[in-house]
Order: sequence, then structure tokens, then C-alpha cells
Amino acid sequence: MLYPALRPLSYQLGSWQARARGKKFEINSIHRRGGKDVHHMSMAVQDAIEHGGTHYYLFPTRAWAERAIFKEQFTVGDETKMFWEWIIPKHLKPQKREKDCSIILKNGARLQFGGTDDLSFVGQGGKGYTLSEFSIHKKEVTGFIMPIVRQSNGYLRMNGTLRGRENHLWKLIQDNKDNPDWFVQWLRPQDTKCYCWVDDEFQINPELMDRLGEIGPNYTPIFNVADDVSTGIISHAMAMQEYLNEPVAAFESGYYQHEFTTAKGEGRIFNEEVKYDPNLPVFTFWDLGKGDSYNSTDAMAVWFVQVPDETYSNPGKIHLIDYHESRGRDWAFYAQMLNSKGYWYGNHYAPWDIAKGQAGHEKTNRDYARERGIQFQTVARAPKLSLDIEDVRRFWPKIWAGNNENCVKGMELLQSYHEKTNSDGVGTGKPDHDHSSNCADAARTMVRAFVTKIVEPNLGQKMDWDKFGKGFDGFFD
Repeated sequence: MLYPALRPLSYQLGSWQARARGKKFEINSIHRRGGKDVHHMSMAVQDAIEHGGTHYYLFPTRAWAERAIFKEQFTVGDETKMFWEWIIPKHLKPQKREKDCSIILKNGARLQFGGTDDLSFVGQGGKGYTLSEFSIHKKEVTGFIMPIVRQSNGYLRMNGTLRGRENHLWKLIQDNKDNPDWFVQWLRPQDTKCYCWVDDEFQINPELMDRLGEIGPNYTPIFNVADDVSTGIISHAMAMQEYLNEPVAAFESGYYQHEFTTAKGEGRIFNEEVKYDPNLPVFTFWDLGKGDSYNSTDAMAVWFVQVPDETYSNPGKIHLIDYHESRGRDWAFYAQMLNSKGYWYGNHYAPWDIAKGQAGHEKTNRDYARERGIQFQTVARAPKLSLDIEDVRRFWPKIWAGNNENCVKGMELLQSYHEKTNSDGVGTGKPDHDHSSNCADAARTMVRAFVTKIVEPNLGQKMDWDKFGKGFDGFFD
């Protein structure tokens, strides 16, 4: 029996050699699709063959481990198998135990998979540990593992894609790159030649442009990252994080800085031809202030949008024709504001919590708005804010915005939407709730409504002036 079952890639040989020399600590940072789990799983199996015992292979969560090990499959040549079947030869008579997320080899050695989120591995012992996607694990995980590793004279290996200079993966690389007891490897596409990124901004591996579609060194077809970015499959910021493997987090600067710059360069924003078309309905997308529902609302933001080709479920482009924000106003004010525009409205969309009750109020914001003649459709958020932000990035190629004063203000607010930093200048991973956040949240409502395909015109709705309240005549003149 030959092992590893899959021949190591050329850029993985240094790691195998370091293991053969007895180095027990390894950090291996490589770009997406670089084969890091195939490599480190193969090493863990080799250790299990040689030393027996229990070998932990841990992801950020157990669900992640189950998916990666037992459910994912890939193809080499003309053969497709599950991930673990590629790594563990049949000669080792592996027994898969999905219930406790482990595989037992014929020598009794156990490969134990799981997540570090619940710290269930603490106090369990083990011959060695591998932490996959280390940049996403909690920072304190290694503090729990190191005493176990020291006691058993075991190994600790970590892999992952970089996520900024403040992430613990990058810091460990910098702290141990000259440590003789560690093997530290930082690989980028220039080193592996797995794909290229060739456009006006990057010239990474341009020699691979003549080989697009051929099988690369990682057993997958060579491709140009720029093609995926241009089609909106992945945002520019996310592509930089995942495929360049540079220590730059996707959120280190303005969330939409690149998309804004690209749209401006292409003439899609501040475009004087993007104006209200009276033949098309206008859709509004809101971010709701907290306030006290009936008497006033705080920091309300509204985008006014038209779909020129009327393909609401999957628009080729959308027109942002107007923007409004204000503070401390009641729903009568917003009903008046909508009517003062003179637009033909198709539908109004607000975040799901407009239908959530507040303490001390018998009605919801949705109820109070309805009393003033505004009928809202609710929009669900993504499970994580970062997913919403990524959806907005991918949607940017569809966005065209006018050059009126309101649109210019709104687009500049979107440009300045950014991550909050602490007193040391370190990013917190959360948006800064400053002057730009309400505008950006209204844009999130807009994109989520389109992504979830709930945008459609309700052309029969009319606003009832009798419900608006009195005393506003001439207010918007």
C-alpha cells in the first residue's frame, strides 16, 4: 500500500519533509481551493497509521466537520468519491461512525472530527490536533489545546485562508516564521499556479491565460478570477480575501469602496439620464428608526427605485432615482413625504421588524404606517450581517443611480459605510453605526427584497389623503 493515497502536490512537499524531520507544529496558510484539507487530513491518517491513538481534526463547528468529511466529494480523473474515501485507502478497513463523527482504522486508531465551538475536545487527550480554517476558530482554542499537546508530545497543525492582519492566523505566522520548531508556509496563487487573476487591476499568473480550462496542479480546472468578479458571482473584496490570500480582510476599509469606484468609473452612478420614469412604478426600500412608533421614529432612510426592464424577479439593472432620510418624524410625516414626490408607487418594503411589537404599544410600526396609508411588505434579513453585505456587493453591477442632490447624498453615504474599529484601530468585525449606516441598511433591505424575489408591483394601491393627518399643507413646497 502506498500512502499518501493522493500524491502530494509540489507545494506541499516542504510540509511532508518538515514532518519527516520531526517538526510537530505547523501553520499552513493557502488560498481557497489549494488542497489544504486533503493535505492535512492525509498527514493525520499517516500519524494514525504510525502511532495509533486518537487524532482530532477540528473545524469551527461540528456541522462544518460533518459536511466537509462525510458529505463532500470530488473528482480526480474520471473517478468521484467522498472526501474521506480519497484520503483513507480501503486497505486500512476504515469504519465510518457518523453518529459520533469519527472513523476507526484497522489498527484501532481513531480519527475524531468535530467543532471547537463547544470546546467538547477539552480534557479528552489525543495524539495530535489539526485545526482547519483556523482564522475562523475562536482565538482561545489553542490555549486549551497546547497543554494536551505538550503532555502527549503530540502535534498541532493549523491551516486556513488569511482574514486580515488582526486575525490570529496572520499573527501566528508572523510570530513563528523564524521559529526552528515550527513549519510555517504562506502560499499565494503566484506560488501554486492554480489559477490566474488578469484584468486592468491585477496581472497574477498571466501565463495561465492560454491554459484556461486545463487541469491545474490542484486537480481542478484553471480559471481567471476576474471572470467571476465581472459576472457578480463573487464580490471583488471577497475574491481578494479568498483567492489572493493576502492579509487584507474583506471588511478592512469601506464595505463598498471598490464597487462604488467601479460603478463611478463605468458611469453607472451620478448618471444624469437616470431619472423618474412616470410610466414605471416606484418601489421604496426602508430602514426603520427605533423611536416610539406612533409619536416619532429615529433615523429613517428610504431608497426610491425603478426597474426599467420590468423584470422584477431578476432585473438586469435597477435605477435609484431618489433618496430620503430624516429623524424624529411620525408616520403622518412619511405619508406626506411619499405623496409630495408625485411618484406612482408599486410597493413599499421594510425590514421584518416593522411587524414586531414594542413594549408599551398595542400596535406595531406596520400598523401605525397602515393607518397613515402606507402598506408595507416585510423583508427578511440573512442569518448573518456579513451575508447581507456580500449580497449587496454582488448586486452592485445592477445598480444605476441618478445625479440629483438626494441620490448623490445617498451614494456617498453608501461609499462611506465601513467597519467599526476600537481605540487601537483594530477592526471589530461589525459596521460602525454612524451617519452612513441607516442608508446602508435601507440598501440591504432593497437587495434582500430582490434576492429573495419578493419585488413585484401592486399597481392598485392608492394612498388615502384622509389618513395622513392635518396641518401639513405647504410643508413640502
